[in-house]
Amino acid sequence: MLRLHIHPVYSEENLDPNNQIGSMRLLKHQVATYEAFNDPDVDVIFNTAMTGDGKSLAAYLPVFQQHKHIIAMYPTNELVQHITPGRSAQAPGEKQYTANQP
Repeated sequence: MLRLHIHPVYSEENLDPNNQIGSMRLLKHQVATYEAFNDPDVDVIFNTAMTGDGKSLAAYLPVFQQHKHIIAMYPTNELVQHITPGRSAQAPGEKQYTANQP
């Protein structure tokens, strides 16, 4: 059985045992996002948690609760550059072009 142990970067865990998926406790921002999805008075949701802190999971919680499937695409190279400042996400041997190059 695969087990995930995801630790928050900056966010706090929500200690309410009713707000968890299996044995994984949700973070406070994830619970707030889920509650906003279920609030008919909310039209737009902004989750400003840090990179790697579970925003995607928060956004998919309603889908998981309805036992549906989802496919997500992410700008992986941009994420790598964001979380590793000063490092290039370019593959070995790959040439990087700028807007001024042909």
